[in-house]
Amino acid sequence: PRTHDSAATRVQTVSVIAATGARAEVLAKPGFLRPTADYLAWLPTVGAAGLIIDDTGLVSTSTNWEHYA
Repeated sequence: PRTHDSAATRVQTVSVIAATGARAEVLAKPGFLRPTADYLAWLPTVGAAGLIIDDTGLVSTSTNWEHYA
């Protein structure tokens, strides 16, 4: 917000499954900025699951994503 510039990221899509839509929305934001592996490892610790697609089309998921797919 301070620079008024968009974040420079290779991440194109972040999808999060959480207890509520609002919680999923809040938890999705860091997925665009944090290292993908760290972010996806963190999500299950806060009761959520996630999927990320980068600019090459690579799909990465949290270890618990398959419980919801």
